[in-house]
Amino acid sequence: MQAIEFETYVNHRAIQIPLQYQLIDNAKVKVILLYSEPETKGNYNKQLLLLAFTKAQQKGVFKNITNSVTWQKQSRDEWE
Repeated sequence: MQAIEFETYVNHRAIQIPLQYQLIDNAKVKVILLYSEPETKGNYNKQLLLLAFTKAQQKGVFKNITNSVTWQKQSRDEWE
């Protein structure tokens, strides 16, 4: 078995095989797909966010919330 390496894009769940390798036809192949996850750049500082939640908790902002799901649904109902 020979190894061929190339980089390409997955487009609509299909991989375009470069022209120089298209002679390989009706052959059994082993495909190994390596990909890089896109870098996500958050628009927040995680430490500052955690600090804000800690301060809110210390001030008792959330003390009246017994069920967070129900609270969220009630809050959203006010918007409609």
